Amino acid sequence: VDGTSAVTINGKAYPTKHIDENKLYVYLPAKTAQALNADMRVAANSGLKTKDAVSRLIDAGNWDYENNKADVVVINLGTNDKWVIWDDGDNDSTTAASAATELGIANEKAAIIAMLDAVRAKYGADTKIVWVYGMMGNGLADYIQPVVEEYAENDDNVYYCELPANTAGGGSHPTEEGHAAAAQELVDFIDAYVLLFML
Repeated sequence: VDGTSAVTINGKAYPTKHIDENKLYVYLPAKTAQALNADMRVAANSGLKTKDAVSRLIDAGNWDYENNKADVVVINLGTNDKWVIWDDGDNDSTTAASAATELGIANEKAAIIAMLDAVRAKYGADTKIVWVYGMMGNGLADYIQPVVEEYAENDDNVYYCELPANTAGGGSHPTEEGHAAAAQELVDFIDAYVLLFML
């Protein structure tokens, strides 16, 4: 899983502690992996935008992708991308307009494509890639979903899955119940659309 704080933050623990290490089992990645009887690896950072995640993945250091192939990679990015989509070109996210701009939309599309390209290059052609979005609201879905689905037209192993929103936790992050609901949605999606083509 590559993602933002929505992947890892328990609403009750935010903002003083991003991960309650005694309750890792409640978070989306762990619940999903448990339900699918799968191993998991997670890379996530609070506040991460898609464009920043691309450079982090490309510069991932000494991780041995060749000998650590993934059957499925889940990308949970987009929550923080409003600052990209609203970019009015002044390079100051604090004064970005509160509406999408042509520049912002173009930059977001480029970042999503670059992320998918980077994951594909790192993990190879057979790995299934599921882009999920919506745990903290789906306000940017119109800018994310079409790009992923257009990409999938030329890559049969790429999917888009919208997760149910839950912003009842601290800092408007998902609660444990929110993680559980999102995990169930993701498990059902992977069972129905992804694993079906891996048999």
